[in-house]
Amino acid sequence: MKSIAKNPHRSQQNGPPAPPPRQAVLVLAHADGWLEAFAERNIDVLIVMVPTTGTVAGEVVAEEFLDQTLPLRYRDLHWPIKRRAADKLRIVRPSDLVRRQHDLALLQGLDAVEQRFTPSKPRRAKVWTL
Repeated sequence: MKSIAKNPHRSQQNGPPAPPPRQAVLVLAHADGWLEAFAERNIDVLIVMVPTTGTVAGEVVAEEFLDQTLPLRYRDLHWPIKRRAADKLRIVRPSDLVRRQHDLALLQGLDAVEQRFTPSKPRRAKVWTL
């Protein structure tokens, strides 16, 4: 009898193959501009600095330059549909964290007040017919 190796990416039924498991990547951006990328060993990460420009035409040239200078294996990733996250770097100070905790405590207090003064959901009355 032939033994057939099971494909871990195929669903149990004979339908289309199940997608591969998702991999997690963590990128830390430090205030001094230092970037760190964390992932499993089988994940390759490339960090590239996009040239800065002051005009829209310059941005187009910078994008074209980036497309031409990326290593081949990364060029197919540089499409809007492939972007998984985007954010703007901003400085986070300890006072920002304290402010956030204060705001969260205030919102939790408001939720408690709302629960206290909001009447509970009315129960369905039993209707008897004779």
